[in-house]
Amino acid sequence: EDLLPSGRTADEATTLSALYTSRRSTPETLHREFTGDLDEIVMRALRKEPEWRYQSVEQLRNDITAYLEGRAVSELPDAPFSATGPKFDPSNSENSLAVLPLKLFDLDQGTGSGPEYLGTGLADALISRLGGVRRFAVRPTSSVLRYGTDSDPLVAGRELGVAFVLDGRIRRAGDHIRVTVQLLNVHDGTAVWAGQFDEKFTDVLSLEDAISANVAESLVPQLTGDERVRLAKRGTDDPQAHEAYLRGRFYWNTFTEEGLARAIVCYHQAIAIDPDYAVAHAGIAAYYNWLGSFTVLPFAECAAAAYEAASTAVAIDP
Repeated sequence: EDLLPSGRTADEATTLSALYTSRRSTPETLHREFTGDLDEIVMRALRKEPEWRYQSVEQLRNDITAYLEGRAVSELPDAPFSATGPKFDPSNSENSLAVLPLKLFDLDQGTGSGPEYLGTGLADALISRLGGVRRFAVRPTSSVLRYGTDSDPLVAGRELGVAFVLDGRIRRAGDHIRVTVQLLNVHDGTAVWAGQFDEKFTDVLSLEDAISANVAESLVPQLTGDERVRLAKRGTDDPQAHEAYLRGRFYWNTFTEEGLARAIVCYHQAIAIDPDYAVAHAGIAAYYNWLGSFTVLPFAECAAAAYEAASTAVAIDP
């Protein structure tokens, strides 16, 4: 109704013609767009995740033939485990992993984001650490946020198309927290590894060290020296700076106007405590990138601020 001329009725042909004109297109180009093009075929063939790529040369050949003959290319799912998509085969992604937000129990609500930041923040930090080991295919934080307290980790693993899921719970007792985690094999539902950790509420860094090391050793017992260095690497050794950054990541992942505004405050708090905290600088760069992309502020102004923060991050930690 917004695209078509108002005040008059038209037959179907006239209506379609008006729609094509409004899109600066033709029936032929729209048909080609909807049936798939060579770019789509190439990008499917180059996907990083094995479960999202063509599963055989025959599938690729058939799509190229369909494209050349003007027919629609095959419909592959946007996600590897949709209801209509192919069955997930764990053998195709041996070390694929999803780290679910940790579930919170018996945590007193405090100020700011309260302790709820810990479940998402700790998962986010573990994803970053494990993602640094190139032999792991770790699902990004954005893909796991929808799995809350009542979610079944095995169902989540199948939907995410991974071979393993890290599921955990956090409880607080005084100034300490107890974290119970288990690494589950999605295919048969067995626990590959399980652990329980007791740490001070203010120091999550030791938790990350222990959990990430145990998960990595369970999946790949023979880690190289470089992989161990990557896994053990901390962005900061200051627990307060790290907590501020985790809060920032929690707010960032809400992806609301208020959440992003709070995230940038937390990132600056982290840098005030530890000026050499590279990922906090990177968070500021991402903030200004989005601000410019959504034209909240002039893009040139945001791009300059983003570039400065990103350059600082890279200078600290290439």
